[in-house]
Amino acid sequence: TILQGLVANKYDAIIGSMAYTKKRAEQAAFTEPYYYSGGMIWVAEDNNDIKSPEDLKGKKIGVIAQSTYEEPAKELSDNIQYY
Repeated sequence: TILQGLVANKYDAIIGSMAYTKKRAEQAAFTEPYYYSGGMIWVAEDNNDIKSPEDLKGKKIGVIAQSTYEEPAKELSDNIQYY
């Protein structure tokens, strides 16, 4: 939705955390990144069963809808909760 606002000229630029994809680059010009961050797996403090992506197979995974993390989550589980 933020990208659609840019395309619709609601603002001149976006400053935020948006991962580069070829599809997004068709709509916007990306600058060089001004910081780097990566995806993380977060579990409850008392959860000792999940230590790697492979441990998520079949588990219920919360993921932001339409984010670049949606597809990797779908590869690990059919039980996705969208936010």
